[in-house]
Amino acid sequence: MPTIYGAPVSPFVRKVRAYMKERGLAYELTPVMPGSDDPAFRKISPLGKIPAYVEGDFAISDSSVILSYLESTANGKGLLTGDPKQDARAWWFDEYADSKSFDVLISKIFFARVVGPKYFNLPLDETAI
Repeated sequence: MPTIYGAPVSPFVRKVRAYMKERGLAYELTPVMPGSDDPAFRKISPLGKIPAYVEGDFAISDSSVILSYLESTANGKGLLTGDPKQDARAWWFDEYADSKSFDVLISKIFFARVVGPKYFNLPLDETAI
């Protein structure tokens, strides 16, 4: 059974999990934080990116790359249309969502509410959030 490695709260991990649910694909989730220095995790994700995906002896990381792989192995049961222009637009929205979700959800909100106060003793800044 395929395994997804990553933090369940990550928007990138959630994206892959939502895709797999939509396609009815079973998987296991192994929690790991981004940047983990665990040697087993770094073997499948050398840059420490989440999510990472393992299927048998194949491993890849980065949510968009994982979705591309899953679409290319869907045997006509994927979520894309097969129309190059429509599919390119879908990938563009995928990238836009990734960039904006990271900029807003992670860089601004999650860092200000969780990472800054917990790990760097920064004051909670509700105005910034």
